[in-house]
Amino acid sequence: MLLHFPPYTPELSPAEPLIRKIKDPVCNQTLNTLPEVHTLLETENALDLACPEEVRSLCHFPWIRDMWNSL
Repeated sequence: MLLHFPPYTPELSPAEPLIRKIKDPVCNQTLNTLPEVHTLLETENALDLACPEEVRSLCHFPWIRDMWNSL
């Protein structure tokens, strides 16, 4: 099934708020090596995994559930 969205619809993209949450602590930092990037992202990811309710609140939109239930 293919769903057509308008060209740019962050409010319809469940990933947008989660990506913003991941990018905010990382942006504006100078990282010199790829291992530094990995370490920082792993740390942020661990914090997110420790708070599944917060992650769910950022990307679990009722319209998604309703759409799948209507199929």
